[in-house]
Amino acid sequence: MSSFNAIHLTIGVFVFCCSAFANPSLLIFVSDHCSFSKELVRVLSTSSNLKSTLNGFQYVFIDHNKQPEIKADFRVFSVPTLIFLESDGKETWRESGYSDETDLLLVLKSRLGKSDGLEEAVRIAKASKLGKDRYIAAVQMLGRGQDGRLIEFLADTAPEHPVSPLEEASLNSLIYRSEILSENFSRLQNDLEFSCLGGHEKWLRKGQIAVDELSTVASHTGKWTQVMEILSPFATYCERPELLRTLSSAYLRASKDLLTGFHLARKAEKLAREQKLQSPNYLYQLRQWALHFGLKTRQAALEQQIYTDYGIRLL
Repeated sequence: MSSFNAIHLTIGVFVFCCSAFANPSLLIFVSDHCSFSKELVRVLSTSSNLKSTLNGFQYVFIDHNKQPEIKADFRVFSVPTLIFLESDGKETWRESGYSDETDLLLVLKSRLGKSDGLEEAVRIAKASKLGKDRYIAAVQMLGRGQDGRLIEFLADTAPEHPVSPLEEASLNSLIYRSEILSENFSRLQNDLEFSCLGGHEKWLRKGQIAVDELSTVASHTGKWTQVMEILSPFATYCERPELLRTLSSAYLRASKDLLTGFHLARKAEKLAREQKLQSPNYLYQLRQWALHFGLKTRQAALEQQIYTDYGIRLL
């Protein structure tokens, strides 16, 4: 299992929660005899209200065995968004995309810390063809690097009737993550083209999820050039601000063709305003370009606009 799919941390155990802040943090250092995910499960399972424990918290991972040190932050705003998988098949919590707070949450909560092998999960999903069962089995396949099997499994267990937009988007996130990690982008690229030319709902279930997964994986692997190669062909005709902003970020992170990247950020912000998308991300992307080019006056103006429009003060 790759380090991206399972994170094991070292040094002593320390849990810090502070509810006095708007964005509390849970900082965990874990000893040699206990993985991060097991300690996180212990913290979560002792909570009387799992939703309030997860919602709004920031989880910080620090792996001192890696050189240079790996530090990653995850902010959790919906439940469940973390499912970790142990190498022995136990299902705990790791990053996922599912944000349903009903059936899937209850299933996962009941299985915390219990051994639940992949084959049993597959058997259940094939029998029920329910979204939550298909998702649980697919997450386990992804955690074990069984990318090809994941895609075949979801095709074989597809229900006869249409699934909910949330279920489709969540399962698509696993398919796209699998393709990106195996560097086989055929379905992702086809779905991007389909959703760029389709309506808003199609974009939310496919294109937006694909763009989010590309950005998430690149933030861990540093393969921003790969993001550029995949998204650049769509920039000429796809007027989706999210795609253009992500592509602009890839140019900046890869330090390539900076002028093109800057113009993409401007175009993304303009489209976001025209489409009335309420998000500070587009102004923030322009602020990052101003910071890169050393345009302090422009940077300050954008920071003030972000504060005025969204109440966010950038430090």
